[in-house]
Amino acid sequence: MAKGVKPLQHVRKKELKEDKLVTTYFQSRDYFSENKNKIIKIGGAVILIIALTAFWFTSKRNAEYQAAYEMGVALTAAQAVDPAALADDFNQIAERFSGTTAGNEALMYTAQMHMMADQKEEALEAYDRYLQKGRKSAYLYPSALAGKASCLEDLGRFNDAAQVYLQAASVKKNFFLAPRFHLDAARCYRLAGESERARTECELIETNFPDSPFAREAIKEAARL
Repeated sequence: MAKGVKPLQHVRKKELKEDKLVTTYFQSRDYFSENKNKIIKIGGAVILIIALTAFWFTSKRNAEYQAAYEMGVALTAAQAVDPAALADDFNQIAERFSGTTAGNEALMYTAQMHMMADQKEEALEAYDRYLQKGRKSAYLYPSALAGKASCLEDLGRFNDAAQVYLQAASVKKNFFLAPRFHLDAARCYRLAGESERARTECELIETNFPDSPFAREAIKEAARL
């Protein structure tokens, strides 16, 4: 084990498989970018149901209902509107319903639409706004950190990206996507010329997440150093 690597509580294999959908999402950024229109058409209804259900059951305030409704309308229109225009729609919802759960989560959709429109600076700003307003306990918080890190990586700010990926890895105890984010951090450290830091992250994955599919990827990443 590299100097400075602290053993973590061993994560069981079943915990790492807790949510295959989310894991697959983080493994498929390139595919998603190339096929975003098809994915929006297929997944829009599912996202709409999840969003509306979450909002309706977490709050009874009128503002929450209205914000959730307008987000649903915007999501349904996703297949017919370009991402940049849709980002503006979500941003307006976020501003009108600032302080509500739905309003804050609209910032996440704003950021994601900017990413799809290849507007990295705008996406980074939206992620930062969500992170400033959102609670660390919110289920979207790790995704926002990962999204921010992805923006920084795409902008060539590899050291900054690595640090934010590590924040995403540690935001929840025994987070099943932690090895994925440690691997992302290792890649960014390698791209930044920080070979020792990259090797430390790879060894951390191998030591603390041996049952994770990312352990094999960590070995491959270490071989690139």
